[in-house]
Amino acid sequence: MRRALASLLLCTACNTHVFSPPAGSFPIESAATVGAGRKSVGVDLAFASPVFGPSFSTYRASYRHGLGETLEVSAAPSMIWIAGSSAADSHPGIYAVRAALKYAPIPHVAAAFGLGTGASAAGAFVSPDLGVTLAWENPYLVPFASARAFFSAPIAARRVHFTTGDDADEHDPDSARDAYFRTPRFSYGVQFGFGLRVPLWRDRLRKLRPALNCALGGTAIYDRAPDKNGMFGFGCGADLGF
Repeated sequence: MRRALASLLLCTACNTHVFSPPAGSFPIESAATVGAGRKSVGVDLAFASPVFGPSFSTYRASYRHGLGETLEVSAAPSMIWIAGSSAADSHPGIYAVRAALKYAPIPHVAAAFGLGTGASAAGAFVSPDLGVTLAWENPYLVPFASARAFFSAPIAARRVHFTTGDDADEHDPDSARDAYFRTPRFSYGVQFGFGLRVPLWRDRLRKLRPALNCALGGTAIYDRAPDKNGMFGFGCGADLGF
């Protein structure tokens, strides 16, 4: 499965802050590629929340195509919905797409390079990432672990108006006005995922290969402020190889 994000509107208990995010939520995939000339389509749903702040639900679709037995390309559009954000008068949807190249030189190890872009109420962004996945590939139950590093640069960033400010002076209207707005900054961080892939069955010609995927994962994100936030969650989905 694949993943995708745009600008995160994060509000902690102590302050309001906007990050330019990675182009994907935490990984929900094993190390195996689809194989030479084969394809796969999939969908997944993930939920995550910071230690403090709003929760996120991610809806993703994915398409994978095998360039060889050990190499594949993929594309994954997604939508993220922010529940409980303190951003006022801002659309809570985040829309993005991520493309990736995945290489698995040996059956249980894969490396991937991704590049994504997207937009939200805070403007657009571009975000590359580089990661590795380890898995015990077998026909029955595949445990996997993934880690990824990323950075994210805002493009045509827009200020986001929050309903609360952390540094406003109640006796200075201009200070209060400025304290209620935040703009996304260059961000960076790491992501991780631990999960299981469950192959279901193959048809008689061994062409259709459905599977279920589930994972626990998270994202740690930082910017030069330095501000940081951590998100943890659960995701599951299904894909069909053919």
